[in-house]
Amino acid sequence: MHYLKEWRPAFREIYRVLNPQGILVFSTHHPFMDWKLFNREDYFALEKLEDEWKVGKVEYYRRPLTAMSDDLDAAGFYIERLLEPQPTEAFKFADIEGYERLMKNPWFLVIRARKKG
Repeated sequence: MHYLKEWRPAFREIYRVLNPQGILVFSTHHPFMDWKLFNREDYFALEKLEDEWKVGKVEYYRRPLTAMSDDLDAAGFYIERLLEPQPTEAFKFADIEGYERLMKNPWFLVIRARKKG
């Protein structure tokens, strides 16, 4: 989701094609971590960020949690569950430094949303 500048059109289309009892589950970058890592001045701004990954330059958007919630609400969804996942114990053995970093910092959000009414 963080690659899309505008979430509402995507959420509206998902709402349209999802059956009445359907559930939307998605993950995105945690807005606080992007704000912290990029040393941004305004947490509440919608901003395009550029990052250098092993595969090259990657561009994506950072938005506050309120904007995420507002976009879901405007499209007809409510947040049923919000998770800030931490790594599994198995990951600890694969990458101890990554494990320690992810145990103390919120890198991702997982949102479970349901159609209203």
